[in-house]
Amino acid sequence: MTTRTSLLDVLVVTDEPAGTAATRLGFEEGRVSVAVAGADEDLGERLRTGPVDCVLLAVDPDRCLDALSAVRAADPAVPAVAFAADPDESFVTAALAAGATDVVQSSLAEAPPRLVRHRVERATDHRRPQGIEEVERRERLLYEGVVETTRDTAAVYDGRGRFQIVNSRLAELYDTTPEALRGEHSRLLATLRERAEGDPFADLVAGRREEYRTELELDYPGQEGRVTDVRLSRLTDDGEFAGVVGIGRDVTGRHERERTIADQRDDLARLDRLNAVIRDVDQALVGATTREEIETAVCERLAAAGRYQVVIALRNEGENTLVPAAWTDAGEEIIESMVPLEDVTAETSPALGALETSETQVVTAVEEVPDAVPWREPLREAGVGSVAAVPVTYGDRTYGVVSVCAGDAGAFGERELAVLDELGETVGHAIAAVELREREETLTALYEATRDLLGTETERAVCDVVVDVASEVLDLPEVGIFLFDDEENVLAPVSATEELVAFYGGTDTFGPGREDSETWHAYMTGETKVFDDISESERVANPETAARSSFVHPLGEHGVFVAASTEVGVLDGYRRDLLGLLAATAETALDRVAGRADVRERERELAVRTRRLERHARVTDLFIDVADILVGAATREEVERRFCERLTADEGVALAWVGTVTPGGETVEPRVWAGDGGYLDEVSLAVDGTEPVAATAASGSPTAVGNVTDHLREADWARAAADRGFQSAVAVPIVCGETTYGVAGAYATEPDAFEHVADALAQLGELVGYGVATTETARGVLADSVTELELRVPGSDTVVNAVARLAGEPVQYRELAPTEEGRTHLLFGTAGADSEAVLALESEFVGVDAIHQVGEGESGRVRATVTDRTVAATLLTCGAIPERLVAHPDETIAVVTLPAERDVRAFLGRVAESYPGVELVARRDRSSRDRQDRWAAVDADLTERQREVLTTAYESGFFESPRETTGAQLADLLGVSQPTVTHHLRAAQRRLFASLFEDTGEPPF
Repeated sequence: MTTRTSLLDVLVVTDEPAGTAATRLGFEEGRVSVAVAGADEDLGERLRTGPVDCVLLAVDPDRCLDALSAVRAADPAVPAVAFAADPDESFVTAALAAGATDVVQSSLAEAPPRLVRHRVERATDHRRPQGIEEVERRERLLYEGVVETTRDTAAVYDGRGRFQIVNSRLAELYDTTPEALRGEHSRLLATLRERAEGDPFADLVAGRREEYRTELELDYPGQEGRVTDVRLSRLTDDGEFAGVVGIGRDVTGRHERERTIADQRDDLARLDRLNAVIRDVDQALVGATTREEIETAVCERLAAAGRYQVVIALRNEGENTLVPAAWTDAGEEIIESMVPLEDVTAETSPALGALETSETQVVTAVEEVPDAVPWREPLREAGVGSVAAVPVTYGDRTYGVVSVCAGDAGAFGERELAVLDELGETVGHAIAAVELREREETLTALYEATRDLLGTETERAVCDVVVDVASEVLDLPEVGIFLFDDEENVLAPVSATEELVAFYGGTDTFGPGREDSETWHAYMTGETKVFDDISESERVANPETAARSSFVHPLGEHGVFVAASTEVGVLDGYRRDLLGLLAATAETALDRVAGRADVRERERELAVRTRRLERHARVTDLFIDVADILVGAATREEVERRFCERLTADEGVALAWVGTVTPGGETVEPRVWAGDGGYLDEVSLAVDGTEPVAATAASGSPTAVGNVTDHLREADWARAAADRGFQSAVAVPIVCGETTYGVAGAYATEPDAFEHVADALAQLGELVGYGVATTETARGVLADSVTELELRVPGSDTVVNAVARLAGEPVQYRELAPTEEGRTHLLFGTAGADSEAVLALESEFVGVDAIHQVGEGESGRVRATVTDRTVAATLLTCGAIPERLVAHPDETIAVVTLPAERDVRAFLGRVAESYPGVELVARRDRSSRDRQDRWAAVDADLTERQREVLTTAYESGFFESPRETTGAQLADLLGVSQPTVTHHLRAAQRRLFASLFEDTGEPPF
């Protein structure tokens, strides 16, 4: 290689003019002059106007070819080196054909300076005149360019294995230049002779083979372990050996991928075997009935896989403590040498770390664990190379840890750890299921054992049963019950095991003025006390006690339930719950025995609250619907029928019916029903029976049966109801005021269907009774034909009877007006009675709110407001229309009308319920139209002016005494003269009095 001493002029054609100093191109300062031109400039002008020894083209491939054409047009001989990053072979060929002296497979900015300097020097050193030599030069450059531009390493070797031609890629692997490698021996051929059978290179040189191909792992400076696909071909010139062409392709990436695939295949195979083990573990867990069986099965199945040397199941005992629960045979020596494991933390113990974080902890290499860690040496001596500590969890609870030990370091891959994590969750779920089943069995045993409490009759018997149950079912030998002695005013043991008595050390009674203790304090405060170690309490009765874990639960006013153990912290949440349940059962039993049962239905009330609200909502809807029924019903039968139909429209109500008591008062006779009416044919409805409707008919109060099956043994009606699917029933009286119209009953297909709504249904019965009374009254008013009855009602307890006694003669009712507040306004005459004495009756009768005098002398009248029942109101509610009422000192004579179709006997029976001894004096049938027609005739006889004058006079108080309005004032109101008013009043009064007195001569009621 020659070294230039003269100054080189280099023209760099690029769009990025930065970084084109001589040192950047690989030359020392003073050896090269660098000029920069853009690809769009006139390169021919630049070449003609200044000296240029070499052109470097550093533009994109398309523009590079155009620039080459411009350079060659201006100077066919000037060397031109093209730079292109990863060019394809077509570009290289086209560039060389366009006159490129050399093609470098790199951008000028990224090419090593030494490579740039080498290419420039080689291009300028080989400038020769045109002609045969130029053609040969171009052919050699074309040959070397093809070799140089190949993406693989390429070289030509002579017969002795020395480099003749080397491309840049191969030179880069040797960390040198192609020129420096020429004449050097190839490492490839040396390695090939060491590893191949025979001497393939010698065979190629001798012509015994034309080609040889193999893959070799070669080491180059700075790059070790490169796998190369090598192809050697024999090169001849006119049949004579000219060299060996070697092409090498780097297949390291492919080998790594194949190795990765193989490793993944191995991992999948291991995972498949591990999954098979996990499935085997799952099957074993299905049949496990205890936690011990689960832990043993996990260890045995994992060890059977042959992958793990040691498997140990550790149980969480609380307070960051793990205790070995199960292990494989190989793990016994490890456990003996490690347990108890002291001086470890979550940072130095993978098992404690897994317990604390609930995440799997891995020790990749036991050998690398510091010698000071206490578990390192036992594991290393057992041949354990790596460890995975898998937490056993379910929900937010960690039951323990499974330590899995493998013989190799780094044995636990990511996928295997994921499978082990899933195993930990599966085992946790199995343990949770077993514990749940054990709890259910314990609760069942506890329930069966405490059933004996139902037969206990004394406090001592209750305590004995509870103590026996706690000892046997809960496996607690240290239990007892202290009851409060009212006479001695102390807590004393009534039933206790010997072990518990020993804990107290002879001090077993507590109370005021005695030594304080947690037992007495719990009774006084009503607070449950739980201690992990009661010896640390300030109120321990016996400082020398052997008791540690303790449970002290007050039994209301009765005493205290106590349970204890010699171990610390063994009363976990589950055991506390069971002890609390047993203590609550004991308290309930003591309540029953002592007669101070406190009904504890909080949970039940919470459970039924929603149903109760729904029932009230249905009752509200029922009230609305029944109100609509009453508005639209015209007869009593329609009211009752539609009421029954509305009741059975509710889901679950199978039968609703209304009945009345027969005249003899012996049985209830059904009137209407809806639903399964066959029940009414099967049962006795005798009033002295227990059937709900009959019971209500007898008592007059609502009857509710929450569960029909509770009465199967003693009541025939209950068996008939149960056969038809009736499970609850309710009956309410149908009343209006003090009048009973019958009884309504409803039967549902679910228990307690009418719970908490019986009172509302009773109000509904009153609403229906009001509707019945209204329809019957309307019928009486509107009936075409009526029955007129004259009744003698005995009794002298009303204010009107009292007025009759003061007057010494009968007193006529003039007006009766009931109010919404339950009061009644009465207007009656007081002729012959002392007014002062009449007004004094207000203070004598509690049921009289007020009495006012509205007239004097023979024309005097009295208005009274009463809250007591009245004869007139009672007759109205029984369905009669009072026509005339006269009060005598000791009885009342009433003339009433009933619709002709009404049963007079039934009517009298209902009146007799309020007024026993009522007597029918007379009965006659007549048309109700007579009086209506008479009043209509009166109204028809009045002129419009007469009617106006008469109405205005009445409303303005003209007829009051004294008059509230005079004749002159009335004339002013009407806008007429006083004589005109007087004329119209007299004419109207004459017609009115004629209609009143021509038939009966008596005033109407």
